[in-house]
Amino acid sequence: MRIIHLKVQANAREDKIVGFEDYILKIKCKDNRENNKANEKVIKLLSEYFDVPRANIKIVKGMKSSYKIVMIL
Repeated sequence: MRIIHLKVQANAREDKIVGFEDYILKIKCKDNRENNKANEKVIKLLSEYFDVPRANIKIVKGMKSSYKIVMIL
């Protein structure tokens, strides 16, 4: 199990995992924050990056914030 702190930039020009900076993983996401589209895209990007199924990734804190805490099983 891993706990990861994220900083998500919604409405970016591209979907991209930028990398770690000060122990926070920075992610850019094209999708909008409305209707959890950005959160769904973040889970998809993380599942590809860490090579785990989407069902194993949970947003623990920060569903409506750009700063999130994610648990990967």
